Amino acid sequence: VEGYDPASNTWTTKAPMLTARYYLAAAEVGGKIYAIGGASSSGASLNVVEAYTPGPRSTGYILFKN
Repeated sequence: VEGYDPASNTWTTKAPMLTARYYLAAAEVGGKIYAIGGASSSGASLNVVEAYTPGPRSTGYILFKN
């Protein structure tokens, strides 16, 4: 996962997601970024949601499983 800083026009590496996935949906709500569903590398559907709070003191993702 990378974050973009438009002020310096640079990308920086952020905390990795807990679940590798493709074809996910993403949304920002209340200052958090949510990664929703998607598919695993084998193509299996995922029923997990991860939430990330951006910022200099961020500790990474929180995982929600159904």
